[in-house]
Amino acid sequence: MVVSDDGVGFDVDAVKGDDHFGLNNIKYRISSMCKGDVKVESELGKGTTVTVLFYK
Repeated sequence: MVVSDDGVGFDVDAVKGDDHFGLNNIKYRISSMCKGDVKVESELGKGTTVTVLFYK
C-alpha cells in the first residue's frame, strides 16, 4: 500500500529518534504484529510518500 501527498514534507531523519513515538509505534506494530515494514520518504517542499509492505 502506498500513500503520498504533495504537501510541505518533513525531514525524515528528524523523526528517527526515540522522542517520536507515533511513527516509531506504527513501524513497531506493523513489523511485530503483521510481519511488515513501513518506508517513509519525504522532501521539504515536495511532499511525503509512505509505503507499507506486508509479507507472507
